[in-house]
Amino acid sequence: MANGFFPAVREHWGDVGGAVPGSMGDSSEIYQEGIRIPPLKNFGTWKINQAVWKFFCLIWGS
Repeated sequence: MANGFFPAVREHWGDVGGAVPGSMGDSSEIYQEGIRIPPLKNFGTWKINQAVWKFFCLIWGS
């Protein structure tokens, strides 16, 4: 990707994880809605940040 931007689909972000299926659960705080991933820089100088990669592999059990 020449410009360095990556596309993202935000339509389904509300439906990932959480206690109940669907995007409108009965949570009373943000931590009940599923996993919270802070903004991370995965690529630096066109190389994968290994710490971030290991973090994602740990989360998804790869």
